[in-house]
Amino acid sequence: MKFHPRSAAHFVVTLGVLGLVSCGGGGESGGGGPPAPAPVTIGGTASGRTAGDTLVLQNNGADDLSITANGVFTFATPVALSGAYAVTVLTTPGGKTCTVGNGSGTAGADVTNVTVTCAPVSGGAIALPKTGQTTCFNAAGGVITCAGTGQDGELQTGVAAPGPRFTAGSGATAACVTDNLTGLMWTQDANLPAGTRTWQPALDFANGLDLCGFTDWRLPNRKELRSLINYSVANSATVLIAQGFANVQDADPVRYWTSSTVAGTPATAWSVHLNYGNVYPFVKSSSFYVWPVRAGQ
Repeated sequence: MKFHPRSAAHFVVTLGVLGLVSCGGGGESGGGGPPAPAPVTIGGTASGRTAGDTLVLQNNGADDLSITANGVFTFATPVALSGAYAVTVLTTPGGKTCTVGNGSGTAGADVTNVTVTCAPVSGGAIALPKTGQTTCFNAAGGVITCAGTGQDGELQTGVAAPGPRFTAGSGATAACVTDNLTGLMWTQDANLPAGTRTWQPALDFANGLDLCGFTDWRLPNRKELRSLINYSVANSATVLIAQGFANVQDADPVRYWTSSTVAGTPATAWSVHLNYGNVYPFVKSSSFYVWPVRAGQ
């Protein structure tokens, strides 16, 4: 039997093509599968750091991040999509404790809701904040020189507020604001119920709130709520609005409920006037505004 030369050449080419196909050659897919998904970043918001503090975070036991200012942070090393992350505090500032919220899980997308809150160690001496007052007055209310008066405006004792005093959240925590002086987290909207409530319904609203990924909201005690007052201005509500809050009430009734009952008359509770800054007891059947807080000392 004879083979035609053209037939022999066609047979060799056919074998070559079959060889390429069997080895994966000549095709664009190459048998390697789809490309790997892009990695995701891990980050969040830090608060409570003051000048001179050394705060270092760590993710997954290896990726270290020095926090040099309050606010948003992001670790330099991303993790694989759907990979695990675990944020911890590697170095804590002296005299403080730092807690991590939403610090671990599986990253289905960029993580932005990790919170790191630092506060003075409880049980020891605490540093009270400055009132903000820098002016001195005589008995008639006239402005005078502060030297030698012994007034608050002269001494200005206490811890100075950090700059910025407040840090607005972002992403999943956009509806919340962190106080970098106290470590407290407040709702950005100071009138979430859109109106006033009596004391028990005010407690119930705050306790049942689910916001910014947190469910441990509560009504502030009288000291926590009063910490928002700036005694250098006539109306603290306007200052708070200028610093990122919304719907801070400064028209009657301008009082906000606290969770603190008056010990001598337990049918009353303490309220705070966010215009003038005074604290006053009212019967619990009174209707005042509600401003939830979380992560306090």
